[in-house]
Amino acid sequence: MQIHHTGYIVKNAEDPLSVQSGLHLVASGIDPAQEAKICLYKNQQNELLELVEPLNERSPVWNFLQKNGNAFHHYCYSSTEDEMINYAKKHELIKIMGPLDTALFPGQKVVFYISKQQEITEFILG
Repeated sequence: MQIHHTGYIVKNAEDPLSVQSGLHLVASGIDPAQEAKICLYKNQQNELLELVEPLNERSPVWNFLQKNGNAFHHYCYSSTEDEMINYAKKHELIKIMGPLDTALFPGQKVVFYISKQQEITEFILG
């Protein structure tokens, strides 16, 4: 299991300077489950950053943006289903969404968990 990307909730997913300079767009799309525009960028260290822009008040991340502005939101791990389940048990995470198809990673599913401290963890399976 390894970190796949770091996720940020932002007002404009097409403006990577709101998070970090020197980012290059890798992929973008609309995620109907999250009611959000998502842009995936790569930085100079070859790390992936996901910028998530809620499209309306029905988006699960709308309130997060209103409260925090452009801010870090989650880490995402590439994993098998077994690795995800073991990690979730070890860290006492609760599943809040998924598995869902993903606009940016065809053929893969994503699952979201939350900790007791209200920290989000995403897993990409496949």
